Amino acid sequence: MGKLDDTGEYLPFAKKHLVLGKDNGDTNISLKSIWPEPNWQELCDDGLSVEVCAYLSVYYSGWRNNPRPAQPSVSQEQWTNAYEKSLLVLQELFENVADNDDVKLLPERFRSRMGIPKKTGRQHIRDVYPLYAVGRGENRTYKTPFALTLRQSSLIHLLPKLGWPYTIKPYNVDLFPVAFEGDSTDCARYKENGLYIKKQKSSLTNSKVKRML
Repeated sequence: MGKLDDTGEYLPFAKKHLVLGKDNGDTNISLKSIWPEPNWQELCDDGLSVEVCAYLSVYYSGWRNNPRPAQPSVSQEQWTNAYEKSLLVLQELFENVADNDDVKLLPERFRSRMGIPKKTGRQHIRDVYPLYAVGRGENRTYKTPFALTLRQSSLIHLLPKLGWPYTIKPYNVDLFPVAFEGDSTDCARYKENGLYIKKQKSSLTNSKVKRML
């Protein structure tokens, strides 16, 4: 994707424009009111792989709770409409995911469903804002629904090894494995309080964890 050009016809980094983007927009519209979080354990029970569910869960957890506020290039109404449409499109796309290949195609399918052609070069936010209505970011920082932080990328690969979604709640965990022994995920080495210790996976609880990422 080409770089975004959000300078527009206003003074870049003007205080009034930076302040404008700090808060959420319409707080009466929320992620969970439009699309409550799926029951990941039920999806796994129905046959979707834990690895695929981990991807979908981490993506979902990274989205904005409310639409963006108005900005010089995009109005509040535009952000709100794009937010609602994005969530409905993403919900349908998620419901049709069957395997890892479908997960990899999500960004392309989302772009297509939102009606934004793929172009090279610089693009102004007013031309592509529907792609960024759900992703987090403040002021003039824009992210798609599939942009991941380092911690989120780690979670995707660690959750299945820790027995999620059957043993732990992913966003209450504050201890993460740094290495697994051999091909087994029953026993792992963990870093806790600066020390490497060995634990059985079944012994993990949400109450005794120290957040490492």
